[in-house]
Amino acid sequence: MSDMEWTSDSNIKRGSFVARHTSTFTKDCFDGLSSSLHPATRTTFDLQQDNPPELTKNIRTENTPVAHVVECVTEALTDLQSESFGRPCLFPHSSEGSNPDGTQKRNNDYCYKVHNIVFDPNGCTWDAMVTYSTLYVPNGQKSNGQTAPIKKNCQGKIPIHVECTKVFLPPGSKGAQNDRQKNKDDSNIHYSIDVTMIMKKELRYIEKPIRIALFETLNRLANDINKRIIKESLPPFPEGNRGVTFREIYQLNKKLKSGSFATVCAGTHRKSGKKFAVKCVYRKKLTPNDDLTILSEVQIMSSVRHPSICTIVDFFMEEECYFIVMPLMAGGDVFDRIANLKKYDENIARNLCSNMIEAIAHLHDNNIAHCDLKSRNLLLRSNDDATSVIIADFGFAAKVYSPNSLTKQCGTPYFVAPEILLRNGYDTRSDMWSIGVIIYSLLSGGLPFTGKTHLDLFKTIVKGSFDFKDAHWDNVTSDAKDLIAKLLVTDPTKRISAHDALRHSWIGAEANRLRRNSLINTSFRLKTFNARLAFKSAILATHSMIIWRNLTRDSKRKASEGTNSVASDSKDAANVLPNNPRNAHFDEDKLLGIEESDEDSNDLVVR
Repeated sequence: MSDMEWTSDSNIKRGSFVARHTSTFTKDCFDGLSSSLHPATRTTFDLQQDNPPELTKNIRTENTPVAHVVECVTEALTDLQSESFGRPCLFPHSSEGSNPDGTQKRNNDYCYKVHNIVFDPNGCTWDAMVTYSTLYVPNGQKSNGQTAPIKKNCQGKIPIHVECTKVFLPPGSKGAQNDRQKNKDDSNIHYSIDVTMIMKKELRYIEKPIRIALFETLNRLANDINKRIIKESLPPFPEGNRGVTFREIYQLNKKLKSGSFATVCAGTHRKSGKKFAVKCVYRKKLTPNDDLTILSEVQIMSSVRHPSICTIVDFFMEEECYFIVMPLMAGGDVFDRIANLKKYDENIARNLCSNMIEAIAHLHDNNIAHCDLKSRNLLLRSNDDATSVIIADFGFAAKVYSPNSLTKQCGTPYFVAPEILLRNGYDTRSDMWSIGVIIYSLLSGGLPFTGKTHLDLFKTIVKGSFDFKDAHWDNVTSDAKDLIAKLLVTDPTKRISAHDALRHSWIGAEANRLRRNSLINTSFRLKTFNARLAFKSAILATHSMIIWRNLTRDSKRKASEGTNSVASDSKDAANVLPNNPRNAHFDEDKLLGIEESDEDSNDLVVR
């Protein structure tokens, strides 16, 4: 396509799709058609069973026919595409090579293999056996700083039960509201895939290394199933994943930003010469959860179309890297741009906030929570308009199927909602809290909640105490303060929604009245806002490190005295878990093949 756009139609083949791979694991006669599948039904994604929640994982799907869901699960269980996170690690009795000392080569401390699979179309269930193998550091063993501690092998077998259930969400739930706008066919029904480990004895009677091995095996197995389903739901991209490599289509020109496992570069489409931003994710550094998060980010960004939401232009899945091609936001960071305006008033702030809330309302209408709204994720498409805001970075975004259904702890300290800190279930209303913090900052140049340590900051957020006493609020209308007060409500059930915010009197206020309220002093403060925010975050991290070192020292002392503690248990568990690949380093320029451009792209910023 000449304009580098693509349609949102899914690549799923409708109609007479046959789950051929699944049919080979069925004892009875099964033709692989959706009409021959009879899943159980329920009205919620919540699990209702006697098995401990630690031994069950729930995967949620929508807009995918049941035959496709079933085939994806079977392909993941059998690792048909050789993408499993259990695959890189060879089993102890593997014949695929060994080290000079006779031990088997290992690329990962965890591996698993599913076998003896039996599928039943009457109920859409799979029963199978999982063989797992794990390397762990025994309790009390330490490294001398020069050689790594010797790891022991923990391996075994565990039966699993996988069930695909049709979910009819009750009226009023997020998914049900969205479904009423769609055709009532099989593709718009929700399905839940529940993966359960069958235990013969209680967890408390199982040794810790085995428990951790079981938990990690279940987590990786569920991630592999989820990843396969997400890939099936992705739309067709213009040139990505069509038999050509990324470097054949695009050229990487200049590095714009580097993160823990990704690098954002300015790139050029070789044929058209158009400029884009390319997020390059080095797959070797990804944990199973991080790998799934990247694909989920792509799925969500490719499913949404709105002028104020950053979209995906193209996507390439290659062995070493994921390449996510996005529009290049020449306007840069919103806060940095406002700081350079010669004139900044409340009308400009209101227009910017209105555009931002409209985009969030669109996300919420599509049952998507951003989960990481903050100043650095607000960009401008061009230098021509200070209010053409674009919402970016969907790394933590999630689908919301029912109220308070999200549980993942994520967000940025100064912008995170109290319900997330309290580890309560949350939903799209958590975004509205973050919007309240952003509006507060846009109008005053400061933050409503601060603290010397993470604990102090989180206590302040949970308490929800803030004020408008600063002199920078003297030129701000009472309507703006009222909107902020209705957004920064600690009880999410009493917090206004995005559509409520759009109907607020401040959003609809007369432009001439707001233009009279100059915020030029606030723009001066915004010049250093990002720098101050980074400095505060560094101070928080330093304080937290000191506190953690003190806790570690105390736990070691208690352990030497023979006293059991939660901290020492956590430390033992950490010894079994694999190293975080985010701490690794690699030659990004060599890997990505960046070709330096003579163009000055200092004004091109993307997050």
